[in-house]
Amino acid sequence: GCLQWSCTVSPNKNATTYETIHFSEWLKSMRKDVECIFGIMKGRFIILRYGFRFHSIEKCDQMWLTCCALDNLLLNVEGLDKNWDHGVISDWERFNSQHPGDNYNLQVKT
Repeated sequence: GCLQWSCTVSPNKNATTYETIHFSEWLKSMRKDVECIFGIMKGRFIILRYGFRFHSIEKCDQMWLTCCALDNLLLNVEGLDKNWDHGVISDWERFNSQHPGDNYNLQVKT
């Protein structure tokens, strides 16, 4: 589940309107993408796997940004950055392009 912090937004499990269901599904899809990226980064950089031993948020931010920059560089060196000029289609965008309109088959609890 999601942490109940004031800065986090959790999907609505009891959604009844199309807009709320749509937003909740989009939010879940985006969270999965972010979790996937964190997993990839933790697999590539051991310091992310076992945690930072820094005492300041600024140092943690610098380490995270350094890992992101190195990951982008390695993607370039490995040739995995080709065809990324226009971005990558997310699972959510792919789903919506295959199912235009209101053909989501979403069930609304009553």
